Amino acid sequence: MRACGLLLVMLAVACGEAPAPVGPPRCEPPEELVLERGLKEGFRALLDEDREAAQAAFERVLAVAPDHPEALAGQRLLRDRPARAAATPPPPAGHIVLSGQPVAVAVPVNTDTYRFEEKRAQVRLAREMNLRAGEGPTASYYRPRRNARGEEIPPEDTERLRALIDLVVLHDSLTETARESFLRLGETGGSTHFTIDYDGTIYQNLDLAYEATHSGDASVDGRSVSIDLVNPATTSRPPLPEDATLDRFARPLSDFERVQGEEVQQWGYTEQQLSALAQLLHELARALPALPLSVPPAALGERRAAPEGPLALRGIVGHLHLSRRASDPGPGFDWQALSARLH
Repeated sequence: MRACGLLLVMLAVACGEAPAPVGPPRCEPPEELVLERGLKEGFRALLDEDREAAQAAFERVLAVAPDHPEALAGQRLLRDRPARAAATPPPPAGHIVLSGQPVAVAVPVNTDTYRFEEKRAQVRLAREMNLRAGEGPTASYYRPRRNARGEEIPPEDTERLRALIDLVVLHDSLTETARESFLRLGETGGSTHFTIDYDGTIYQNLDLAYEATHSGDASVDGRSVSIDLVNPATTSRPPLPEDATLDRFARPLSDFERVQGEEVQQWGYTEQQLSALAQLLHELARALPALPLSVPPAALGERRAAPEGPLALRGIVGHLHLSRRASDPGPGFDWQALSARLH
């Protein structure tokens, strides 16, 4: 019995890590294990496009069996099969405009349809032609940005502009569509840099080199990006336009929440809008190094103007954080969810 036990131990040691055999016990010579493992590793590395690992594995096999046909075939495959080209990053999905130049971004942006530069040009031309389209308020819309000292920054001075912009202000549009929003702002002489429609379409309305007229505070406008989120806000209006596909777009109704000390209920934002907003904010932070991807702590609790004043704010804020007279983007905007999306 002792001899049988010793024989079994010797068999197990000689077989190494080989799986338990089925049927009578047998052992493969060590060189056979080298060949088998080497071939498996070589062809697996070849499939994984790891050419160096495949070559090393086939060489180990040929060191034991110089004429091994499968190892030689593996080397021929290495010679005849061209190396796969390095994976190239996907092309940018779109671009935003800064100082008249496109800046590639990973989110589609419509930079042509609703532009305040074109709106101003149309109004001025209409006045020159004595057309009724030139009537109404002065087409101020925008102007070159100014720093904290009131110094004008030339629109082509990209580096100074990048260093200046450290704030994004979110507004609701009080409209059902982006087209309505653009027309409403055009009638009042106001402007914004971006509008995000209910379906998530992002429109750039103004070159980031210019100061949009959006907050009522020149010290804010000079260093901020304005984003209008299409939303009728008030529940007296329908949440979506008539042609919106209701099974694709849903605009929730908020609970009553205290905003600037008053109980307010408004329409919220579609999932498509919130997703597009988070993507756009990521791209703006990448293009504008002074812009932090943060929301003010007060935004996660009571919705009110920042007590320390707008000059202390950085990152992403709502109009309501700048002015006690503002409530946008309203109780339907989930600041905590935005913070989670950004991080």
